[in-house]
Amino acid sequence: IIKKKNIFEVNINRNNELLVEGERMDVKDIKEAAISFIDNGGGVGNASENGTPGKSCDYCKGERSDSSSDHPNKAIISVQSDRGTEYGMYIRVQNELLRAYADLRNRLSQERYGMSFDELEESFKDSKKSADSKNLVESLRKKVEDIKTAYPQIISDAEPTS
Repeated sequence: IIKKKNIFEVNINRNNELLVEGERMDVKDIKEAAISFIDNGGGVGNASENGTPGKSCDYCKGERSDSSSDHPNKAIISVQSDRGTEYGMYIRVQNELLRAYADLRNRLSQERYGMSFDELEESFKDSKKSADSKNLVESLRKKVEDIKTAYPQIISDAEPTS
């Protein structure tokens, strides 16, 4: 069961107008709105795979509003477009949403590991290609997974409306 407050609804109509949570919005503003939603931290997250109960987000910097997402691992962004939506507009919206996740991951990686997530991923890829020790490769892999788990990218594309 998914609570409505954990779904961030993004609609692009046939006139390429963006409606976010029912309100008109410029594409340039969607990234910050998505960050606020994903990083809200207003409740507890999903239980872990080993059955440990969900915890509150101790790294979220959001308002902790009861009316927004509980935790980044529960935050779902639902994008719905109209069959008449221009492809370029759809891509611009998707890119802004991906930038929101990138910003959040970069911030947390910088706080935890002293480098951006982009740099962390690059280090991991480079370590796999070179003759680096298995310990270093495994350490970097765990760090990358830690950040991806903290901010899982959950974007759902709904069927276009007619």
